[in-house]
Amino acid sequence: MRRNDPVTILGKGLIALFFSINFLSTPAAAQSAPTISQLVANQNRGTAPALTNERSVMKQQVRPTGEFRLARQVRVDIDWAAARTAARNFSAAKRNFSQPLDKLAVSQINMPILMPEKLPSGTLLMGKDYYYHGVTRHNGYGLSIHGTCILSEVRTPGDKKAGVQDMHIFQTEDGMAASFSLFGAAYSVMMVCDDPKNDKRCSSQAYMKQIVDGMIVSLGGGA
Repeated sequence: MRRNDPVTILGKGLIALFFSINFLSTPAAAQSAPTISQLVANQNRGTAPALTNERSVMKQQVRPTGEFRLARQVRVDIDWAAARTAARNFSAAKRNFSQPLDKLAVSQINMPILMPEKLPSGTLLMGKDYYYHGVTRHNGYGLSIHGTCILSEVRTPGDKKAGVQDMHIFQTEDGMAASFSLFGAAYSVMMVCDDPKNDKRCSSQAYMKQIVDGMIVSLGGGA
């Protein structure tokens, strides 16, 4: 059979097409993973979880009146399945921390940890069991990241109107801040600018959202 036989040419073409579909397309598929803001937007907004007396971490010291009901401090359940899925998706998309988080600090934190993917030198991480605090320094601003699974109960258990809130981004005196809930925990990210009056990033909600979406998930010591 001659090299330029039509059947031979067709066969080579099919092999090349198969190679393109099964190999060349794989890296592109691996580059996609939900961002933090997408995870927040897509999370379950169902019935708020019922909270029992056994889950209280702070007893009421003052008897509430008919006009004022004291908020109860409670430890909420973490959706570890969703946190593990998110962590796997970030890893599959090759989104990993630019340098490892402090292993000892991570082992002591019993909740999902959100931190910037690009971690500059001098990054600090501290926490214990149900909360953590991270501090990073970037060009022209610092970031303070706080997470906790101890929340105040300010609604009736089972109230469907008390669903999870979307991300809230707002201006502060020194920059921008974002607050949101994810995996059952509450998170806040604060941007403190060196020159908040002249640095346009410090008044941009879009830039603040970009900062949050530049964060990824570590499972912490509770996983």
